[in-house]
Amino acid sequence: MNISFIINVVLLLAIILLLLLYYNTYTRLNKIVKGQIHTVIEKEDDVEIGVEKKIEIGEGTVIMTVEQRKGLIFFNDNQKFQMGELLRASAEPLGHGILGNSYKAMLNGGPTIVVKRLRDLKPFTKEEFEKIVNAIADMKHPNLLPLLAYYHSRDEKLMLYSFAGNGNLFSRLHGDLHQLAPFF
Repeated sequence: MNISFIINVVLLLAIILLLLLYYNTYTRLNKIVKGQIHTVIEKEDDVEIGVEKKIEIGEGTVIMTVEQRKGLIFFNDNQKFQMGELLRASAEPLGHGILGNSYKAMLNGGPTIVVKRLRDLKPFTKEEFEKIVNAIADMKHPNLLPLLAYYHSRDEKLMLYSFAGNGNLFSRLHGDLHQLAPFF
């Protein structure tokens, strides 16, 4: 047999193996990002510490322990609520973006906030994600709403903002100038 033929066959098998490995990783990450596990929200009172439960957030669900559900990290001290309150809040879809979907969450007896559920991100470590989120939180501009809090787990990444009730930046930039209302 010709040695070049053997080398070509080995290279072809290696390429096929790499493509299969890439496809397997891609589909597994898509399942995590899209939250293809379906379930209902269970009452937090019935949950024992350390027990995993499936939690519905937006369009999909993820598995979180009780400690993880309480893991919202706030940037200022005047906005304090638990992850359970956020999960029980009535949610209304606001829009779809490149990085994920946004939902308007109305907390019972609390503020109205925007929850940005991030998707299609490379699997950041917690430290990498915290560094990026802290950089976003440090941005100050009249057209930017302040970042209130964030949540990071292996399967879920959320960013929480104050809700601006008088429109969005797109309508401010491209809408009729005579009909614009101030944001605040």
